[in-house]
Amino acid sequence: RCVDSVRDTRITAHLNACELVGHRALLERAICNVLENACKHARNSIEVRLQQDEHALTLQIGDDGPGIPEDEREWVLQPFYRMDKHRARDVGGTGLGLALADLAFRASGAHWHIGRSHLGGAAIHVEWRRASVKG
Repeated sequence: RCVDSVRDTRITAHLNACELVGHRALLERAICNVLENACKHARNSIEVRLQQDEHALTLQIGDDGPGIPEDEREWVLQPFYRMDKHRARDVGGTGLGLALADLAFRASGAHWHIGRSHLGGAAIHVEWRRASVKG
């Protein structure tokens, strides 16, 4: 749903049918927040992968933007924190998107982290282990 709602032609989606037990609206808002951030900062490419195996359901969103420096990855989860105050005003937002995503992912039982995408920019990796995955 988030990929469809964002409608950005730079997105390449590799989505497998999956089912997760959780608060649908909260998780959808969290995923959309992360995807919207990727769209704000990507240059040419955004990749979304959703897959499930016998152990976990995994969501990965990566882009080819400037990325998030390793020493700021924990800070961006704090409400109202912005890495670059000037750039943040240019692209909009309140500095709450990743903080809310963090709360939603953790409330759903996910383990997640921010890293570097193989495309060169930021990447998020969210994993729901088998106990949260239906099927």
